[in-house]
Amino acid sequence: MSAQTETTRAAAPGTRIDFVQSGVVKRIEIRTAMDERVCPVCGPLHGTRHALESGVVGRGLPPFHPGCRCWIVAVVEDAAVAKTPEQRGRNYAMALRGREYVTRQLKTMDVDALARQVLAADELPAAGYHFVKHGCEMGAASEAEYVALFREVMEYARQQSNVLFVAWRNERRPDLMWYIFDGERGLAVQFNQMTGQAHSFYKVKNWGAFLTHVRPVQVILVDGRWELKPQ
Repeated sequence: MSAQTETTRAAAPGTRIDFVQSGVVKRIEIRTAMDERVCPVCGPLHGTRHALESGVVGRGLPPFHPGCRCWIVAVVEDAAVAKTPEQRGRNYAMALRGREYVTRQLKTMDVDALARQVLAADELPAAGYHFVKHGCEMGAASEAEYVALFREVMEYARQQSNVLFVAWRNERRPDLMWYIFDGERGLAVQFNQMTGQAHSFYKVKNWGAFLTHVRPVQVILVDGRWELKPQ
């Protein structure tokens, strides 16, 4: 079995677990690259939708054959994501708790050293998994192109960035997650402080919405040193 198939086999069930845990995703959609390499098996499956927890690998869940490049995306119905004032209030309160938690943690740490550790990252663990999940929307045709793009963004950040963003992962797992954002291309690198490694690399559709929803803390470069931006 090819490495691409093994990567897809590992990615799709893991992605489905993330969707289940989100609590708002009820259905999934099969996607293909829609290029000249799409086979007669996968072509007709593009855009088909299935119940989230139905299907097994090979039937309703990729890979559908050796070398399969298909992946799944979430289908979120409008009713599932509609926010009542109470829900918006709870989300806002949680974001503020996260911001306060991150601020308290960073005040006890060497922020400059942490920022330099983040910017030094040059490897993306499980790159194959992340390529299957995010590569197509970023225009990467292969895992190698995806990794090269990741390294371009990291090099750009080392040379040009003067602000980094930090938020908690969630209330149950309050790991500190650092974000590097390439505004020109809308690309973000997520770095997990606990593991000391890059965590993910993906395209951000709406960075402004992310900042509003997550309300991350900013770490800024001042006179050659990284420090916590005053609130």
